[in-house]
Amino acid sequence: MNKRVSEYFVKKRYPLLAAIQEPIRFDTLTLLSRKNMSYTEIMLDLGLDYDNDTISGKNRQSGYFAFHIRILKAQHLVEKSSRNGLYFITVKGLNVLNGAKIINEAEMFL
Repeated sequence: MNKRVSEYFVKKRYPLLAAIQEPIRFDTLTLLSRKNMSYTEIMLDLGLDYDNDTISGKNRQSGYFAFHIRILKAQHLVEKSSRNGLYFITVKGLNVLNGAKIINEAEMFL
């Protein structure tokens, strides 16, 4: 199975796995498992630049991160609080994160 076919299969058949297969998303879940954070705090902790591009006036990394946070939200792994605007990991997100960590640990023994 070629890479494009396998990626399509994972996205369609296992959307939760697809949601955490990118390191930035997995790292976002890990950060939010420790504490609720603002969009900017998450970006800075991930090492992303929050400042605008001086030439275009747009923040390319903010758009990049927005894409990934939307995927996590679409799978109900993270939510944004309407009270304080902070992002937090959901129970489903914690379960997925913990399951991924268990799988990762099991692979170390293979």
